[in-house]
Amino acid sequence: MILPEQLMQRVRAWLSSSQGYGDIAAFVAKKIAVSWSGSMPWQEYGRETRQSERGNAAEEAVHDFLVFLLAGLEDSLRRQPNLVQILLNGNFRLFLDLQWNRFIWDIQERARSKRDNPIGYLYRRFREIVKSGDEFHSATGNDGLLYFMPHGVEDELEVSLPNGNVLANETYTDWPPPPESLDIGDDGDIRVTRQWLISTAHFFRQHANRVAVDVRWFAVKEIVRYLGTVHAWLNKPQLLSASSEDQGERTVADTLTSTSEDSETRLARLQQLQSIAPLAVQLVDLLTREECCVFYWRSLDTPRSYQEIATILALKSHNQAYSIFTRVMKKIRMFCSTWPGPPVEDLEKDVAEVFIESLVGLAKNKCSGP
Repeated sequence: MILPEQLMQRVRAWLSSSQGYGDIAAFVAKKIAVSWSGSMPWQEYGRETRQSERGNAAEEAVHDFLVFLLAGLEDSLRRQPNLVQILLNGNFRLFLDLQWNRFIWDIQERARSKRDNPIGYLYRRFREIVKSGDEFHSATGNDGLLYFMPHGVEDELEVSLPNGNVLANETYTDWPPPPESLDIGDDGDIRVTRQWLISTAHFFRQHANRVAVDVRWFAVKEIVRYLGTVHAWLNKPQLLSASSEDQGERTVADTLTSTSEDSETRLARLQQLQSIAPLAVQLVDLLTREECCVFYWRSLDTPRSYQEIATILALKSHNQAYSIFTRVMKKIRMFCSTWPGPPVEDLEKDVAEVFIESLVGLAKNKCSGP
């Protein structure tokens, strides 16, 4: 009789092996092919992906699904006893099908929370449209932001790659709203079509050229900041509760505010921090005490060696310590790829740094605790 713990170890070993990776890759390839055929309702790796980029998209899907399986295996087997019997029967395809459905649901729920975070949702959708390559060129600037330029504009002027966000200080208070209104359903949920996104991006670019005449590249995040100004109702409270009394969150906010900032810059930073602080808490909650210890010790200015970590935690070898650290980094990448709002690479540099510092501090506390 195979016990659930033994079964879990076997499944983990299979998923972590080259054979398991090959099985997952073949499974995901079929799912992705269905998505690109137009019969799947989701777009993370779907129809809007450029033909030339589909190989990378498929690899990302394999990696993300594998991380999802490994991170949630124990919880899945505990909450769904039927999965244990399915695995004991050797029906791995059914197991993967069921987990794939949960994977897609998880992506849709966490990455497209229109009701809770409409600004974050619009930001992601504009990024998808711009990066699809159908209407716009896209490029990442030296500041790490994603920029866009409509096809055809490059013929109007000798154009270099983006060299800065020329609209960073624009208030948008005197800009008109887009000619096509943002549709709102009876349930209060926004309705965003591909055509609305494209026409709004073109309208924004045309109006931006009245401010910056010879500029062709504009930051995608400025479109969303503009919409948040002309449609103030989009700026709903995000993840920080008004009743929160967590001292750590206040400390993080204080770190990034200074008397030299103007009120608009200060408000923008606080809004980002109000999302970042509780996200760091959520992420660390997903890590075990052992994982927190490994992550913290490897994040020190002088990181502990894997052999030292293995000795402290009474692990079998330094390889096990390395494996734990790798697992933590996969969890962090998976979490950051699906959180609401701008992706971590598009945050202000100091805001992103505080997020990392918060993770390290929270991991240290969890490691030191009981």
